[in-house]
Amino acid sequence: MTIGIVMSVRSQLRIRTGCSTGFVDALKGSFKNSLPTLPLVHFSEPSRALTYLQQCARDQQRLPQMVLNNLYLPNLDDGLHLLTSLKEPASFFRHLPIVLMSASIQVQDRQEVNRRGVGT
Repeated sequence: MTIGIVMSVRSQLRIRTGCSTGFVDALKGSFKNSLPTLPLVHFSEPSRALTYLQQCARDQQRLPQMVLNNLYLPNLDDGLHLLTSLKEPASFFRHLPIVLMSASIQVQDRQEVNRRGVGT
């Protein structure tokens, strides 16, 4: 099993657009402490995450078993684009579970995420 972590690491913009480096390191450390043999891959840009997944599929390598995605990666449009790319009906990756994280309390964000295929 591999878990893909897709988060921005812009510490000075942590509240609005991403996660601090410390948060990402703590999250990765928690996984490594709890599941030491679990491979983790981390991307700070959605395009790199999609490229990685496409390469895995093309090379018939094992896909991550779950994707952790920051909704504001590094801004809302990027997080939603990644979500749409993974969950659209024609996507090879639509079966991948996505755990979406966000500090947003906006009802519109939740509605848009649900509309694009992720429940809250």
